[in-house]
Amino acid sequence: MGCWYPFTNPATPWYIRRSYLPLSSLQAHTVIKDVASRTTLTQSFSNETNEHLKNMVYSFPVYGGVSVVSFTATIGDVRITGVVKEKQQARLEFKEAVAKGESAALLEQLPLASDIFTTHIGNVPAGSTVVVELVYIGELNYDAEADGSRFTIPSFIVPRYGDGPDNILSSPLLSSIVKDDPIRITVDVESSEGCPVQKIQSPSHPISVTIGRTADMPEEAFLPHRGSATLSLDCYSLDKDFVVMVNVANANVPKALLETHPTIPNQHALLVTLVPRFQLPSSPSEVVFVVDRSGSMEGKMDLVMQAMNIMLKSLRVDVKFNICSFGSQHSFIWPRSKPYNETTLEEALNYVDALDADFGGTEMIAPVEATLSQRYQDLPLNVIILTDGAIWYQDKLFKIIKESAEQNRSRFFSLGIGHGASTALVQGIGTEGGGISQFVAEGEPMDKKMVRLLKGALSPHLNDYSLDMKYMKDEDDYEIIESEEASKVTTTLPVREKGVTQKASMTFFDKDSGDGVDGDSTEGPNGDRFAHVPSVSAPSVLQAPFRVPPLYPFSRTTVLLLLDGLMLESVIFRASSDHGPIELEIKVEDIGTGQTIHQLAARKAVSELEKGHGWLSGATDKDSGVLLKTQYESMWDEIVEREAIHLGVKYQIAGKWCSFIAREGDEEHQPVLFGGKLPIGPGAAAPRRQLASKACRRSAPSTGGIIKSKFTDDEEEEEDEDERRLKKARQVASRRSARLQVSAGASSEEKMHALIRLQKFDGSWEWGQPLLHITGADLSKAKNKTRENSVVATALAIAFLRIRVADEAESWELVVEKAVSWLAGQKGIDSEMEIQKAGALLS
Repeated sequence: MGCWYPFTNPATPWYIRRSYLPLSSLQAHTVIKDVASRTTLTQSFSNETNEHLKNMVYSFPVYGGVSVVSFTATIGDVRITGVVKEKQQARLEFKEAVAKGESAALLEQLPLASDIFTTHIGNVPAGSTVVVELVYIGELNYDAEADGSRFTIPSFIVPRYGDGPDNILSSPLLSSIVKDDPIRITVDVESSEGCPVQKIQSPSHPISVTIGRTADMPEEAFLPHRGSATLSLDCYSLDKDFVVMVNVANANVPKALLETHPTIPNQHALLVTLVPRFQLPSSPSEVVFVVDRSGSMEGKMDLVMQAMNIMLKSLRVDVKFNICSFGSQHSFIWPRSKPYNETTLEEALNYVDALDADFGGTEMIAPVEATLSQRYQDLPLNVIILTDGAIWYQDKLFKIIKESAEQNRSRFFSLGIGHGASTALVQGIGTEGGGISQFVAEGEPMDKKMVRLLKGALSPHLNDYSLDMKYMKDEDDYEIIESEEASKVTTTLPVREKGVTQKASMTFFDKDSGDGVDGDSTEGPNGDRFAHVPSVSAPSVLQAPFRVPPLYPFSRTTVLLLLDGLMLESVIFRASSDHGPIELEIKVEDIGTGQTIHQLAARKAVSELEKGHGWLSGATDKDSGVLLKTQYESMWDEIVEREAIHLGVKYQIAGKWCSFIAREGDEEHQPVLFGGKLPIGPGAAAPRRQLASKACRRSAPSTGGIIKSKFTDDEEEEEDEDERRLKKARQVASRRSARLQVSAGASSEEKMHALIRLQKFDGSWEWGQPLLHITGADLSKAKNKTRENSVVATALAIAFLRIRVADEAESWELVVEKAVSWLAGQKGIDSEMEIQKAGALLS
């Protein structure tokens, strides 16, 4: 699975080559509980050489936002267990162990990408086997299409745009064929009583599903709140990410789950999650679609154009909008966003019809900056980014997005397309931009997810988000702690030498002082490089994310808290809107002892610190009331790094500044799982029913990349350019014609797209043969002669979508909402009665 060791040819000793070791087996076992997942990934590699290898290396992807919490390696007969330490210290210990001939292993997060880890295995005997076991945890994404939780195991690292580490860029796909045993993937679902498992499905691979028991339960056992899925058939490689979607009854009910740490006294953690359900009147805004047209989008543009047509028809008449295409360069339809009307809608639809994957690489920063620079300052801005790519230096993009979101009433939404989209990038855009993110796998429809993003973008901006905590002060009294109050800390300056009342005199010329080079040290007393940095007390409540993320109807929001000694009774979400305050109180449920919520909270807090913000950025000194960032400006970066390291070591999570180091003789640490011990053993029970029977593919997918120019001189370029323009014009004309034609055997979804294409900008339809052909309306069924006007046409289109395409309601809901609004605005009619009469023509 991309595991290699370096070697050199005696003839060219300066050139380091690689030799790859075979992947013997791969097993993954995941337990999903509430909105969290815990995965144990076991990989075996064989050193089939006759050499003793001092260093084996391999890189692997994880889903964006997950945290590696356990790392063990078995090298031959030696089993070693990893412990999280400061990154430089871990590297030093690894080098020392390897130099001594000891078995050792090092696991590091890539600094430029939080969703890629690299492992080094030291001193591997000839002919031996190396077994690496990783445990990582993460929050589950909410999937709009399935209205459930989405879990993904990434299968490979795609090439990323920009300059990155050479050893990552040239690594083979993680879809390498397993040599000995077929790949085994098991996903167990454990929900609370009263929340039965309803459905488990995979849009990516054939799976066998069991409802009523997990893999470790006896075959005759049945519990409605248990379920399991296993990868079907014997697959020796994965050609794309493995995706599972889970539907559990009552999963979207607001919850606040309290966990007690098993070893740290008085330490608790709280997970608060909800899928909000509220509706507020809309307000004018600006919407900009930023569409990836890089070479890797080849084969995906038809789905993008189809979804964009629905999005454009779903816009309201009070918005201004624009479309930006980007790749190696970027361009807009118009220099600035234009009002939504009949003319601009037609221009936009023609622009979308001409979209192609012909813009080269994936340069994302320039189009985002251009979008921000030409926005209307008096309108809220909503940016929807569609991409299948991945880039290095994504933190720079996140910084631009976050600053704009915090200062200028702008929000960013993102859709990751296909298995190549970086989860860290797509999620980061939504998180830092105060929006939401969604993913669509190969072959999945994207209409509903695009409309869900647009629905979020069109929702009014809320302000003054907070999460207040309510705890019992005594038997008859409650007290509320506000978020701002909880972020206050105390600072302590470093202790200097004690007992010295008067400093001794020094000389300007000390013969024994040396030249000031060899004696220099960047470390303080006892090797502590942070000795000069003031210590910061932990706040009584550490909230992650530090600022409550914006809440959107029908989109999951999760907030985590680390609590020092506090036992909460409830938490209260608050926000303000132009129409009044909004709040929700959620009672706290004690789920017992564990570490998962603690580690999830710590990882999210560390992730924010790594990006330059988080709880420290808002922390104030209790005595002075001054922000720490202002009070200790010169040492701010060091304070942030030290606190991130402190959290990483305390809760044993790897990150940008913390790594796992395992070496012979170290004590093993067994992870404690939240809500009681969850099974992580192998062995899936026999499935009750087979959901799919097609064989797994073994061919690696095309990853795309930067398209290079194929022209060698100006004449050839000019001639080919004319030919391309002619071919492009024919292609666009063919697309437009195809979108308006519906065959006799067309599916309801195809008819839906054709019907939406006929809708006018104001939400109405015109009476005509195309409308009658698509809907199949039988005018002979009308009791009276049908009026041939826009009112009847619009009512007929609404009735058709509601009756014949009900399953796609999430795709057309905004289209129909606009149509109903137009119909209700017509004088002298009963809009619902018109729709009812039109529906009779379809029966």
